[in-house]
Amino acid sequence: MEYRFVLEMLGKEAMPSPARKRIGRTPRLVVFGVCCLLVLLVATNFGPIPLAIRSQTRPATGGVHGPQSVQDLAIHGGWTESAPANLESVSRGSPAIGPTVESYNVTLREHGLLAGTIWFATIAGVGENGSSGFAVAPQNIVFNVTAGNYSLGIQPVAGYTLQVDPIKVTVSNADVTKLATFFAVSPPPEYYNVTFNETGLATGTGWSVSVNGTTVYASAPAGLLFRETNGTHTYGVTPVIGYGLASETGNVIVNGASVQQSVIFTPNPPPAPPPMFEVTFQQAGLPAGKTWSVSFAGLTNFSTGSTLDFLVTNGSYSFGLPTVTGYTSSPTVGSLLVNGSAVIEFVRFTEINQILGLPPLAAYLLIGLLGLDLVGVVLAAALWLRRRGPAGPGDVNRTPPPTVTGTPSPTATSTPPPAPPQDPPAG
Repeated sequence: MEYRFVLEMLGKEAMPSPARKRIGRTPRLVVFGVCCLLVLLVATNFGPIPLAIRSQTRPATGGVHGPQSVQDLAIHGGWTESAPANLESVSRGSPAIGPTVESYNVTLREHGLLAGTIWFATIAGVGENGSSGFAVAPQNIVFNVTAGNYSLGIQPVAGYTLQVDPIKVTVSNADVTKLATFFAVSPPPEYYNVTFNETGLATGTGWSVSVNGTTVYASAPAGLLFRETNGTHTYGVTPVIGYGLASETGNVIVNGASVQQSVIFTPNPPPAPPPMFEVTFQQAGLPAGKTWSVSFAGLTNFSTGSTLDFLVTNGSYSFGLPTVTGYTSSPTVGSLLVNGSAVIEFVRFTEINQILGLPPLAAYLLIGLLGLDLVGVVLAAALWLRRRGPAGPGDVNRTPPPTVTGTPSPTATSTPPPAPPQDPPAG
C-alpha cells in the first residue's frame, strides 16, 4: 500500500502531462512496465526510501517505565527525523539516515529487602525529566540511557532505611551497575504493664519500687505500675522503717503479657528494752533515821538508811546531794559513767559543831551582834551620867541644862547684860 502510494507520487512528478495522456491511451501493461523501470532507476540512484523513527515508550523488563521503546515508522519526503537522545533507534530492514546514538544500561540492584517486596526507583539527567521503574525483590531495575551524568532516586520502603539516597551515576561508553542497600528497621517494641502489689503495710504508709533505674512511689494499699518490654527486668524495693522484707531485690519476667508482682512486708517486733544497771549511793556519817537525798538522772530519791538506788541504762549522768541540816557532804556534786555494769558512789556526811543550836558561823554572828548592842547601851548610859553631873538637895526637880554640841572655844568669857538707861536729872 505504501509502495503504491510512492509509485503514484513518483509517476505523477516524473511524467509530463502529454505523456500521461498518451499513457492513458496505451495498454495498461506498457504503463506498468514503464513504472517498474522508473522504480528500479530510483532505487539504484538514490538508495532506500528514507524512513524516520517515531518512538513510543513501553515498560521494560523488571517493570521499568523509561526510554526503552518500540518504533513507529513514518515516511517523509526526503529526510529522516532523528530519534531522541535517550532512545534506541530501530528500523524495519533498512538503517536510518543520520548519526547513530549509543545507549547503555544502568542496572540498579537491591540488597537487604525481603523477597517479594516491591521497590521503586527513578533516573534523571541534568535538566531532564526522570523516568521511573519498579521491581519485585530480588529483581533489579534497569534503565537504558545515553552517556551522561544521572541521579538515581529510590523511593522509601516501609520498614527499611537506605544507606545512600540519591545515587550519582556517570555513564560513559559502558553499562553501569549500582547497588541500593536497604536496612531493616525493627518495629517499635511492645510495652506491657508490670504492677507491684504490697501486703502487710499499714494504710497510708509510703513505699516505693525501682525498675531499670525508674522509681515509682505510692501509699499503701495502692500498687505501683511500670510499663516494660519483653525480657527480664531487675527491681528493688525500698525498705520501710518498722517492716521487714523477705527480699529487697528480684527479677520480673515479661513475655508478651502483663505481670503482677507481690511484695510482702512483715511488721518488725517491738525492740527489746535496753539493759538497765543499778547505781547505788552509799552514805556514811548520818545517824540512823536521818533523811538524806540524791538527785540523779532527772530523779530525786530520798532515804533514811545508808543507801539510795537508781536504775539507768548505759550512759554518762550527773548527780547532786541536797544539803542536810547540820551536816556537810562530800562530794556535793559529780558525774558517773554507766557502761554495762552496776556502779557504787560513796558519800560522806560530816556533822557541823553547833552553838546555841546554830552552826558556828551563825552563832558567832549572833553573838557578835548581841555584843555590839550591849556595848552601845553601856556607852549611852555612861555619857548620860557624865552630862548630868552630881545631884544636890534641891536638884531633885532641876531640869538639866541643855546639851551643847560642838567644839568649845579655848577661852570662854561671860559678857554681862547691858545696864538699863538712866533718866536725866530734873533741872
